[in-house]
Amino acid sequence: MALNSATVVDTNVWIDYLRGDDAAVETIERLSVEGSLATSAVTVFELYRGARTGKKRQAIRGLLGAVANVLPFTEEAAETAARIEIAQRTSGNQIEVRDAMIAGIVVASDAALLTRDSDFERVPELAGRLAAVKL
Repeated sequence: MALNSATVVDTNVWIDYLRGDDAAVETIERLSVEGSLATSAVTVFELYRGARTGKKRQAIRGLLGAVANVLPFTEEAAETAARIEIAQRTSGNQIEVRDAMIAGIVVASDAALLTRDSDFERVPELAGRLAAVKL
């Protein structure tokens, strides 16, 4: 499967980046230089949802200002996310709705996903699309 050049950075990797985690910083900086750095609108929501102070919101604004590619939750992404969530629930695996939405965006955008969340490994639609930041 030929993916487009976008790599969607998941919320947990952005949080590690903001905390100065060496592996996250190195990986995000490399993606930025390569021009493949992206994130999802759902991840933007999650980051702002967790920012409880003005200083944290300002840091997130600065971070997102450097990300030129925020992928939207389109109708195609919504349909894909629903299929993923239903399939996971039917097979006895739970997936957070926001994670299903992120997976839907990644699949609909033909992108890769950079995450530290092993729950995404159970999503068949993401096979060949997952990249991990080593702890």
